Amino acid sequence: MLQHLNHNPTATAALKTAEQVLPKLTTAALIGISLWLIAGAIWLWIPHPELPNPTPTAASTATPQDQQSTKADINRLIERHLFGKVSVASKPEPVPDTSDAPETRLNLKLAGIILADKAELSRALIANSNGKQKSYRVDDSIEGASASVHEIHSDHVVLERNGRYETLRLQKTSGTSSNKNSTVKN
Repeated sequence: MLQHLNHNPTATAALKTAEQVLPKLTTAALIGISLWLIAGAIWLWIPHPELPNPTPTAASTATPQDQQSTKADINRLIERHLFGKVSVASKPEPVPDTSDAPETRLNLKLAGIILADKAELSRALIANSNGKQKSYRVDDSIEGASASVHEIHSDHVVLERNGRYETLRLQKTSGTSSNKNSTVKN
């Protein structure tokens, strides 16, 4: 078999490389294992501080003074409000009934309504005493009048004036059978 390897130059080169590398790898492995064992032996000789063994205490061995100081500590923690103060939710204000609000005496005209599913998207087109029209949404103050828009419905608007509710209705036109209002569904 060696004669066969002598005739093959690739096998001869591999054999020479293995003869050079294997002793170096073996030496490195033995040095690493030796250092690991030496480090373990040195670690055993180094004194380590003793940790106290926890001793279980029975609840019955606690004195009333110990229990009192524990309660005081808990009370101090509670007083610090570590997670913030809890606020008591107030009751929601009752919704006033505006269905029987009287007609307004203000010199205003409701020219049109855009009604949406969400109240904040609804708009009312209101003309003031000068005939100037402007678009209003809920809670907007009306120019030239001491009132604000409280609710927008399909055929009327509820105004709030001096803490009272008043109704401003769409004007019916004589030539049509239905109101000229539009409804937007979102």
